[in-house]
Amino acid sequence: MKKHPVPLTALAALIVFVLLLAAPSFAQRENIHALDEVVVTATKTERELKDVSTNMVVLTEKDIEQYQPTDTMDLLRHVPGLVLNGMGSSKASFYAGSRGIQPSSRGMLIMMDGVEMNDPSNYISVSNVPLEAVERIEIVKTPASVLYGPAAVGGVINIITKKPGKAMQADASLGYGSFDRKEVSANLSGLLDNGFSYGLNYRGLDTDGYRANSQRSQHAFTPRIGYFSEAVEFDLFANIVDAEYGFPGGLPLGSYADDPTASLQPDREGNSQTVATGATLDWQVNDSGTLRLKSSYRSNDWETEDYGFFFKGEDYWTWTGEASYQHVFTVSGLENSLLAGTEYRSMHNNLRMYMDDNFGSMLLNHAEIEEQITGFFVQDELAPTDRLMLNIGIRYDQIDTDFINKRNAAANFDSSHDKWSPRLGLSYTVSPALSLFGNYSQGIRSVNLARPAFKLTGNVTPETEESMEAGLRGLFNGMLEYNLAVFQINTKDKIIQKERYLYENAGEAESKGIEISLTRSLPYDLYASCEYTHINAEFTDFTTSATTPDEAISYNGKQVSLVPENILGVTLGWKTPQYGHLSASLRYVDEKFIDMDNTLTLDAYTVADIKYIYSMSNVFSAADKMKLSFAVNNLFDEAYSEYGEGSGGLYVPGAVAFPADGVSVFAGITYSF
Repeated sequence: MKKHPVPLTALAALIVFVLLLAAPSFAQRENIHALDEVVVTATKTERELKDVSTNMVVLTEKDIEQYQPTDTMDLLRHVPGLVLNGMGSSKASFYAGSRGIQPSSRGMLIMMDGVEMNDPSNYISVSNVPLEAVERIEIVKTPASVLYGPAAVGGVINIITKKPGKAMQADASLGYGSFDRKEVSANLSGLLDNGFSYGLNYRGLDTDGYRANSQRSQHAFTPRIGYFSEAVEFDLFANIVDAEYGFPGGLPLGSYADDPTASLQPDREGNSQTVATGATLDWQVNDSGTLRLKSSYRSNDWETEDYGFFFKGEDYWTWTGEASYQHVFTVSGLENSLLAGTEYRSMHNNLRMYMDDNFGSMLLNHAEIEEQITGFFVQDELAPTDRLMLNIGIRYDQIDTDFINKRNAAANFDSSHDKWSPRLGLSYTVSPALSLFGNYSQGIRSVNLARPAFKLTGNVTPETEESMEAGLRGLFNGMLEYNLAVFQINTKDKIIQKERYLYENAGEAESKGIEISLTRSLPYDLYASCEYTHINAEFTDFTTSATTPDEAISYNGKQVSLVPENILGVTLGWKTPQYGHLSASLRYVDEKFIDMDNTLTLDAYTVADIKYIYSMSNVFSAADKMKLSFAVNNLFDEAYSEYGEGSGGLYVPGAVAFPADGVSVFAGITYSF
């Protein structure tokens, strides 16, 4: 890869941040995290952050206020170690990867309050997440398969929503911005005296989109009911999303910057109706034991046009059920928290691809897939001392796949694979200023959880991830929060796309890197934060299959596509009661390959955003619950692309890029009742 130096704007921002670190600080900034913050995602048990053996990231309400993201994807960009590639306008879909694992539209497990929110085939969509209802987001970047199964081999993003504290509370917001973007949201919730709770969230979005044929109209509802007592906590919710959208497709790689708003695909819309329901029950059986039950059901009926073909999915669902028991006990003065459980996952997918938009006789592909995953897991957390925490876990998974090719019966197959996935971790707290951690873990992922599956073959086996990590974190002098981790991930039987919709195992790949985040309080109500990720991801032992040995191609030493080597983010903010909250963010991302030959690249880019929030209570006291917000994204109108492919299909047969939005302005008003 031809190396490009970090541009002067990004380099200057980093130098400014280093100088700010050396500046004196007069007061502790309120939204610096404390290491005693309780988190749940990394271990499925309530643990203080200092006792977690991985570089877990927690984004709180104050972080949401600090960064003022337009959606969850914008917020997650501030997490070191994550690679996020948006597919363009409206950011309804994106490709995600952690620590050099190739970004995929099915790359990570997204949950809401511990319940899976990916669509039935593990597809990621941030549009299903009502950001206004978020209390915090917990992100685990190591393979989390030991606790969450094969869907979480790329990591976990758990969105934890706000819990009501009174009989009725509500807020509503309106917003308008560039590309005729209109947003409305409303949240209503309450906690009754008898322990029952209720909630209803709504988010509406309508936009013409930055590019031609990138319009989107969407309505998302999240109703829920719950019950809370000293011994029982129950939660039942649904997330219902109805959307219509256009797919602008890719533009030629070498010329997309000339007119990034263009689209070479005909103006045709897609639509989807997605429903995700989930229920959780925590029962404190006795002083030392807790029973947890969890179930979720997700369905998606959709049809869309892209790449010059027409796709339709129906009878498309996933059901998961889980039961676990946590037992806390002490043996010879050694505190233990033992967690044991079982999980079952059943997925059914019915996919069709047509040549014409009438879904008529020109059927090109039709596949019906059923997959069942049965898992058993055990985890023990041991605390030999108040400072040391050990985490030991293991999981067994069996994956059974039944693939039916409706147009070629000879391609049908049944397959079964199984694996034991271990995990070992530790954390040691020296002081509030220094905590050490490290872990080793493995995970397994089937092709159905990694890729769309029109042309599966029975010889494609699940890929495995082996992860090693070590790092340190702390809160120095109550003013500087820091996190640093080095990592290595080895992938075996890596699942890659040999040609469109045809996949095979890619031998072995290796990713090494470092991730750093710093947050600093400053004088005069200023604060600064910085995130940096360095990744070197390459194929170490991969030769493509071929009919004859002469046709085989070796990619040993080639870089993994869509993974940049360097990512840098810097944010500087100023927050006062009188003048509001102003923040400016800058993000630099290195160039990256989009093909395994390492001949096609997306250019490096630097993007700047500015956000401002003002409380109307400064104008008149009666408006103390009203806030105005104003944002400028991509301030300098950078023409860039986060995602690309080797071919755009029938309309753009060569290499393509999916341009990101240009400069945009958005303003909104929020009122809390």
